[in-house]
Amino acid sequence: MGIAGSPASPLKGLLSTVDTQTALVKPDSATAGKLLDAAAIACNCQLLAKTLGGGEDGGGAHNPGARIAAHFAPIHELLAGTAGHAPIDQLLAALTRTHDQLQSIGSGWARPVPSMR
Repeated sequence: MGIAGSPASPLKGLLSTVDTQTALVKPDSATAGKLLDAAAIACNCQLLAKTLGGGEDGGGAHNPGARIAAHFAPIHELLAGTAGHAPIDQLLAALTRTHDQLQSIGSGWARPVPSMR
């Protein structure tokens, strides 16, 4: 836990790599509204296709990267924010606090209890 919660956390490194490799759609503020409108239209088209018995394209025909980005959205949210203020930083701080508390207990807490005779 000490290593996972450290500033050079391999957990944060792994999640950062996943974030980088799966954030295939990064809308800027100017196109965010257009993407939301397109998503609403795609949803309506899928509903209509299901109702009429048409096939499903899974929403990825117009923007294939959107399905991947949506699948990994929880990881993107975990890493979103400024350095030191992202949810991952709070998680790593909690791991460090837990590690410190367990270290303060010492190593003798898991010794077997002598049998009573």
